[in-house]
Amino acid sequence: METPENTKDQRIADSDIKSNFVKNIKDEIKKIFYDNDLTGNGVKGEGDFIKTITSYLRRCKATSQKTESSKQVKAQESAYIRQFAEDNNRWIENFDETNYFEEGAEQKVYLSGKNVLKVNDGIYYETWEDYLISLQIFNLLFPDTSYTLNGFLEKDNSLYAVVEQRFVKSTEEYNFEEIKSLLEANGFKNTKNQDFTHDDLGIILEDLHDENVLKQDGKYFIIDAAIYFKKDFLSSE
Repeated sequence: METPENTKDQRIADSDIKSNFVKNIKDEIKKIFYDNDLTGNGVKGEGDFIKTITSYLRRCKATSQKTESSKQVKAQESAYIRQFAEDNNRWIENFDETNYFEEGAEQKVYLSGKNVLKVNDGIYYETWEDYLISLQIFNLLFPDTSYTLNGFLEKDNSLYAVVEQRFVKSTEEYNFEEIKSLLEANGFKNTKNQDFTHDDLGIILEDLHDENVLKQDGKYFIIDAAIYFKKDFLSSE
């Protein structure tokens, strides 16, 4: 039989586990933000390519002339990405659009076997580096629906990233209160509508509506989210 003392001890243990979890996640996020050699092995390894291109952009920008606006930064990053993609066989030519599935404001989605391909122009982010960071944070938080970056393509003079993700088919109705409870249990707070923030991690999740969060066989899968970050949070402990 559980005594009040045992209950208190369990709460303390649960608190310690949660604290360690947050610290471990925060340590991983610090690496995402600050490491200039996130892979240690160049372009080897499909799962490392998001990190590789992020590191490459940082190194390029560190040695280039500083620009003033985020628009100029993104244009400069686009030039670096184009060159890297050409040099490392990551430029996707003749992308097959026959298996078109759906689209949102920032991307078009295509079926590809048991997966989907998302062609994203990064419009929600001021820089390509911010977009790539958001992919890494997404993969850290939601490994069941993690992204693989296949490469880049150009259409109508605009640059697009092509990412791949497992296809999740909804089998049950979305219930926002269930989503809210799950996220709150992991330290997130509902700020407005379907948006959440995690003060300890400095992460903001937006657009967790019924098209971006699917329930399959009793389990929720977040397949898409706009992820932003408070860049000053890393100074807190």
